[in-house]
Amino acid sequence: MTTSKTFLRLMNMSEEIAKAAGTTEDVVSKVLEVANTDVISRRRQPALPPPDGGISIRAAGRKYKIDFRLVSSWVKRGLIAILLETPNNKYIQEKDVAELAKKYKTNPGRGKRTIFVK
Repeated sequence: MTTSKTFLRLMNMSEEIAKAAGTTEDVVSKVLEVANTDVISRRRQPALPPPDGGISIRAAGRKYKIDFRLVSSWVKRGLIAILLETPNNKYIQEKDVAELAKKYKTNPGRGKRTIFVK
């Protein structure tokens, strides 16, 4: 991925780039400025804040010290309600995660059987 530091280095080398390309330094500078603006605008947008009572799957895994893939499998099975789904994140009901995590931690070696035992 190209960063602003990379463009700064290229701007410092614009005279050498211009000589190699057979053009002026002003043209090279303008091209680099446009490219830098384009790269910055394509960066991933910051994540939305979670809805009230919600948490992302990865954050739930970190908070309750459970593998996020396990939390994700609970979501796929319908054991945890999805509050909001974005292209990059799923926000889930935190109280559901807390209940399942408590059950799971009583006997983690039994895996899914721990969750479904009454």
